[in-house]
Amino acid sequence: MLDLYETVSLFDGEDTIAFFRSHPAVLVRPLVLPVLVLFCIFFLLFFFFRLGPYGVAAFLILLLVDLIFIARRTMAWYGTFYILTNKRLFAITRSGLFKTTVREVMLAKVASLGYGSKGMIHTIFRLGTVDLTVRDGQDLIVALLDLSSPQIAMDTISRQVHAATPPTTLL
Repeated sequence: MLDLYETVSLFDGEDTIAFFRSHPAVLVRPLVLPVLVLFCIFFLLFFFFRLGPYGVAAFLILLLVDLIFIARRTMAWYGTFYILTNKRLFAITRSGLFKTTVREVMLAKVASLGYGSKGMIHTIFRLGTVDLTVRDGQDLIVALLDLSSPQIAMDTISRQVHAATPPTTLL
């Protein structure tokens, strides 16, 4: 899996403050169909084995494809996380078995923060998405998806943004 120190390099004097990941409950919806297919495959086990070698081959192929799909989705969830340091926020996104994207946001450039939740799963498990607007020529919105306790995550990020932003002086 992804190792923190292989994924990002910290500056001198930079410390890791928090580590965020989407709640495991967000895996329910994408994995419902593959798990049902897995149960169906095993339910039809005797049927496949009665067909002889071709049935066994069909069973193994269906089982392998379904397990690969489940593993791919689970690894994508596991490989997507957010690291907050005292100077930067990293959004590491894994969108397949071999594709990883690392996005870095300097905390001094964060203009605004907000969070929200939507849907039954989010309400039941108290999940939400934290949005950061970044001042960088054009306003860029970075979303930290499906976090548990988004208000605590936003508060933690807000404290670090406030500490990283240089004070403005009025003339």
